[in-house]
Amino acid sequence: MTQTLFLEVFAGLCFQIALIVLVTVTISKSLGDAKTSCRLFTICFVSILMLTVSSLTLPHYRLAIFWHPDFESNLNDLIRYQNLMIQIGTIVYMLGVIAIFLRRVFAMVCLRRFFSLHCTEIYKEDDDALPILDTDRPSDLRILKSDKVSGPFCHQFHRPTIVLPSFLLEKHDDPTLRYILLHELSHLRTNHPMQLFLQQSCTLLFWFHPAVWWASRHAEIAREFLCDEVAARSDGRIVAYLQSLLAIIERTGRVGQSAFGEHPLRFGVLSFSGLSFGRRKSAIVERSEHLVRLAKHENHATPLKSAAALFALVLFAFVAHQFWPPVNALASSRSHWSPCPTWTARVLHDFGMNVRDFEVYDEKHDL
Repeated sequence: MTQTLFLEVFAGLCFQIALIVLVTVTISKSLGDAKTSCRLFTICFVSILMLTVSSLTLPHYRLAIFWHPDFESNLNDLIRYQNLMIQIGTIVYMLGVIAIFLRRVFAMVCLRRFFSLHCTEIYKEDDDALPILDTDRPSDLRILKSDKVSGPFCHQFHRPTIVLPSFLLEKHDDPTLRYILLHELSHLRTNHPMQLFLQQSCTLLFWFHPAVWWASRHAEIAREFLCDEVAARSDGRIVAYLQSLLAIIERTGRVGQSAFGEHPLRFGVLSFSGLSFGRRKSAIVERSEHLVRLAKHENHATPLKSAAALFALVLFAFVAHQFWPPVNALASSRSHWSPCPTWTARVLHDFGMNVRDFEVYDEKHDL
C-alpha cells in the first residue's frame, strides 16, 4: 500500500467512524431503551473493526476524485507534504498504540496481583447465605471479598468473577447486597465483558479519534442502565434500588471515587475491568435520572422498533463504507475503483485471479 493510498484509507476510516458513532448515539437516545442501546453499541464497535479490516484489504469505490491543481509543480509539492505528514503521523500513531497497549498489559498484571494479594474467596456459609438463587448465577462464578475496595465490580477473562467489599457481607438480610449481586450478574449474563473487549480494541486502534471515546462513554452508561433495570425490576422496588445505589456511593467517602478507594492499584485495575458499580459523579447522576424515568414508565421500545433500529444501523454501516473523502491526489480519473492493496493482490494472483493492483506503478509514473 502506497503512502497516498494509505492517507486515503486513513482519512476515509476516520470519517466513516464519525458517521457510524453519530448515528448510533442518535438512535440510542431516540429509543431510550437500555437493552437495545447495548446491542447498538456492540454493532457499532464490530462495524468499526470490520471497516478497518475491509479498508486495508479490499478496494473501495470513490464517489469523488481529487481535484488536480492547474500546475504540476503544485501537485508535486502537495504529494511531498502529504508523504511527510503521513510519516510523522505514523510515528505518533504507533507511539500512542504502544503506550495504550502497555498500559493495559500493566493493568491486567495489576488486576491479577490484586486478586491474589488483596482478595479472598468467601466462606461456604457466606456463599450459601447470599440472597441469590443458584439458577441466577453461572456454575463457575467466583465471588471474592476484599477490605481494599469500597465498591463492587465484576471481571471475566477465563472465569467470571465478582469482587465485593467486606462490609457488604456483614448483613445478609440487607437488600443492598441482593441488588448489587443482581447488577453484577447482569453484566456477566449479557456478555458485557465481551462488549468491553470490543470497545477497548476500538479505543486502542483509534485512540486519537474523539468519536470512539464518545461512543465508549455512551456504551458504558448503556451497560449500567441495563443492569440497573434488571436489578430494580427484580422485585419492582425501583426506589429501594435507587437508595441502595446511593448508599454504596456514599460509602466510598465521596461521589465518583474509584471502587478501589485509596488502593495504589486502583487506576490499573479499573482501566482493565471497566465494570465497576460506580465510577464518576456524572454517571451516577445519569443512572439516578434513568431510574426515576423507569419508575415513571417512560422507557419503552417495542420489539419491532428495536429490530428496526438494529437493522438500520447495520445498513448504515454498509453505506458508510462508501464514503471516501477525495484526499488522494494521485487517484486515477479513469476508474472510480481504487486498486487492490498490494498484499491482497499478491494473494489473489497466487490463486490465478487478476485484479487491478498497479498502485506502485501509477504513483511512480504520475510523479
